[in-house]
Amino acid sequence: MSNTSSISEVKTPRQLGVSNKEINVGKIKGINIKKFRNMNQKYLELSDRITVVSGHNGTMKSTLIGLFVQPFNSDSTDLYGNPLKTNFSNIFKLSPTYDKEKYEYDILIEDDEGLDIKIPIYTKPRSKDNPKIRIVTGGNTSNDGNLLYDTNYLNLNRLFSIHTSDATPTRVYISDWEKKFVSDFYKSILLKGSYNNMETVYDNKQIKQTFGPTKGNYDYEAISSGEDNLGRIAHSLISFMRLKELNKNQRSFNGIMCIDEIEASLHPVAQINLFNFLYKWAKRYKVQILVNTHSLSLIKHAIEEQEKQKEVNTYYLSTLYSDEIEVIEKPLYEKIYKELTFDFNVNSNIAPKIDILCEDKLAKKFMRFMISKQHIIKRINFIEHDEGEGLPFNFLVKLCNSASSFLTNTIVVFDADVSDKSIDKIKNQDQVMRLPDESLELPIEKLFIKFLFDSNKDDSIFTSTLRKPKDLFIKTLIDQNIKLETSDDLKNTDSKKVKKWFENNPEIVNKLFNKFSKSVNGRERFVNELITKMNKINAIHGYPPIVK
Repeated sequence: MSNTSSISEVKTPRQLGVSNKEINVGKIKGINIKKFRNMNQKYLELSDRITVVSGHNGTMKSTLIGLFVQPFNSDSTDLYGNPLKTNFSNIFKLSPTYDKEKYEYDILIEDDEGLDIKIPIYTKPRSKDNPKIRIVTGGNTSNDGNLLYDTNYLNLNRLFSIHTSDATPTRVYISDWEKKFVSDFYKSILLKGSYNNMETVYDNKQIKQTFGPTKGNYDYEAISSGEDNLGRIAHSLISFMRLKELNKNQRSFNGIMCIDEIEASLHPVAQINLFNFLYKWAKRYKVQILVNTHSLSLIKHAIEEQEKQKEVNTYYLSTLYSDEIEVIEKPLYEKIYKELTFDFNVNSNIAPKIDILCEDKLAKKFMRFMISKQHIIKRINFIEHDEGEGLPFNFLVKLCNSASSFLTNTIVVFDADVSDKSIDKIKNQDQVMRLPDESLELPIEKLFIKFLFDSNKDDSIFTSTLRKPKDLFIKTLIDQNIKLETSDDLKNTDSKKVKKWFENNPEIVNKLFNKFSKSVNGRERFVNELITKMNKINAIHGYPPIVK
């Protein structure tokens, strides 16, 4: 329903001969803004799960949330008995001086029987004597007015710390199952178990609605901003979960939860964990979620999830090239990165690099030739070991497990002869790779010799590149006391002899190593996997992605 013609075909309640109060809302489908401040003729479709809106300050991100929730009332309450209704004025206010122009928009809903309905909404002064602007849903008759649909708005840009409010532990009934849910929620996001025992914390001004740990090393007065904000979200989740138990209409959704600046006070990994948790939760409890954010890592993750055909909608709001707000559906991350950072010159020459830790210099050379594309190589910082024969693989395995916190920006690459058993000992597999060809389990030097040994004597590597016969290559092996009947014999050949051959035959190595690297079995898979792992790190840190 993303084009104007299809929206115009949707009927209003008046055209259907029903009143707003007779409509049972199944879900919100989208918003069609005809005119509201500097947004004109724009449509945003709401996902059944999560919709993510990003943009600079002043691009109506919060206003959009207000427009979505304005036409709804609620008969339901949250944990503290407050109605699950969001007042437009709690999000922003209209000015009698600057908002005199009539604003109009439509909320597109689907009723509980699957019928699309268009709810017209507009602004007008309260009266001739009172210029204060109000928002009207439907019209002025007794049958018009707001529809019933539960809404909840959370602004996580916390301005009041827990100890400057009058929030105190408050007795509110939370079932054992709900307590376990809250504990699991905190563990999933922050990866710690401080909330195995907890209490509810609340103030009468509704500024604070959170949870505090008990029977641990700290209590509610010492919780972090991130924990405070997660507590507010957890309260809302439980409120909607209770509604799910009461809603007998399995077709209808149970409401919409809106989170303003969802990333506030959370580190990038926690932001991604929260998004993933909410995505699964939204499906189970049939609640639509609308969030806005400036977080580059979260925006990147949402775009990637949408590209995987997940039920995620992404929008970017921009005023950089026009006074009118541009609404970009399915935006490119590169565009968002440049506009939010104002780094319009970002390219592979100046973008942050990711550390690659290899066993030795030969592994670095092998990787560079396999990758071959300079825009990818320029995003890599190869960490070399200056002394001896490089870093032994068992040292790298220990490093991955004992110093993982120092390797957050690092990918460790092992040679192909390192066993599955050794690799499996590493806890974080996301930042570990093996060089090809894994199926042969040969070190690079042996793999190179196998490549030459298995090539025909009339192959261009001998006739054109090396310009020497294959028999000469065989002689160099014999001179090093490496005697092969077939290349399979390399498996049991002394590695020291092979390394010595490598050192003593620089002409063959230098002329043919590039071609070998590009011909190795598994090269394409390795490079693709490397880019994927690098982009995971890029996403966490908000770096621009690497394009293949």
